[in-house]
Amino acid sequence: MVKIFVYGTLKKGYGLNGRLKGCNFIGEGILEGFQLYCNGYYPMIQHSKNQSSIVKGEIYEVEDNKTLAELDSIESAYNRTKVKVKCNDEMLEVEVYVYAYDIVGDDWNSWNKFEGDDWSK
Repeated sequence: MVKIFVYGTLKKGYGLNGRLKGCNFIGEGILEGFQLYCNGYYPMIQHSKNQSSIVKGEIYEVEDNKTLAELDSIESAYNRTKVKVKCNDEMLEVEVYVYAYDIVGDDWNSWNKFEGDDWSK
C-alpha cells in the first residue's frame, strides 16, 4: 500500500482522476519546499530553493500494484519520490511524482512557473 500525493490531472474533477477509482481518498495536503510549473496543459513540480514554496493537492491510498504500475506509466516523465505532506495537522509520508528533467532548455515543453500553490485554481 502506497500513499500518493497528486496535484494536477489526477485530482478530483480532472481527466485522469478515474485512474484512482477504488483508491481511498485520505484528504487534502500541503507539500512544502516544491515549486509548481505548468506548460499550459498540465502541471509538474520540482524542488524549490525557496523552502516556503508550497503545493496543494490530494492524498490517496493505492493498495493495488496494478493501479500503481498504471500511474507510473502515465507519469513516465516523472520520478515517484518519497516526501512528507501536511494533512489535518499531521505529517504523512507519501510519494509524489516529481518531473524528472531540467525545465531549463526543455525543448519538449515550455514550462512556466505557476503563480500560486494550487493548479486547480
